[in-house]
This record gives sequence, C-alpha cells and structure tokens, in this order.
Amino acid sequence: MKPDLYLRNGAVVAETGVFHGGVTVANGVITQIVADTPTIDAAETIDLQGKWLLPGLVTDTCISMSPASKNRSGIAPGPARPRRAA
Repeated sequence: MKPDLYLRNGAVVAETGVFHGGVTVANGVITQIVADTPTIDAAETIDLQGKWLLPGLVTDTCISMSPASKNRSGIAPGPARPRRAA
C-alpha cells in the first residue's frame, strides 16, 4: 500500500536514541519508521531538513501533575501508548 505521507530527512527521536531518518503515514497511522533517507513512493513527501521528528508523541505540551501546581488537569502522568496499525 502506498503511504499518504512520507516525512524524511529528520532527527527521529526513538526509545533507543536519536537517528537520521523519517516515517511513513497511511490513513493517519504511522506505518514505518526508516533510518537514513530511502526513496519511498508516497502521495506527499515532506523534507524535514533535519528538524526533530517524534513519532508517537500525542502533543507537544507538558501537563504538570506536581502537588504544588494550582491548575491540575486530572490526567494521570505516564508514557504515551503508540497506536498500532490494524
């Protein structure tokens, strides 16, 4: 299946560290994380030009659960769970 989107040439942040690569996306789901910059036929390709890529990150905001925090959201802290492709 041809990906809808290929984000390439980024600094991919993964559990094992940071590496040069990208991700492919189909139907809103990350389908592949790739090292380096292979040629992938996708409907749209975006060159990240070395920008950070954090696959699986839900939001770029930080929610403070400190007891001293006056504006607590009630959301329990913990690692985000990646969505698995069907």
